[in-house]
Amino acid sequence: LCAHRTDIIWRRWGQVRLVGRVAPIIVYEAFDHCALKDWSFVATFHRALESFERGDFDHARDLFLHAETQRPGGDEPSRSYVGWCEGLLLEGPPMGWEPVFETHK
Repeated sequence: LCAHRTDIIWRRWGQVRLVGRVAPIIVYEAFDHCALKDWSFVATFHRALESFERGDFDHARDLFLHAETQRPGGDEPSRSYVGWCEGLLLEGPPMGWEPVFETHK
């Protein structure tokens, strides 16, 4: 509904599978362009997410860490992905792994 608005910066947050749904949905986060002085963390986050989705967890972790430091006050989604990357690096991805957050009741 507001994809045409130039005053909004969109960050693709990733994919989420909702309880009761088979297919994951892509989730976006909206930022007010005027409220962010430096939104370079969004581009870094997108590069990190691309690496993560390719299965390059080491590179993704480094980029998520960088995105987290680029955003004043830190970036919670980046921290969440760092933890996910570290777990996957330690244990390896399970059989049938998908880059999708699962919701639970």
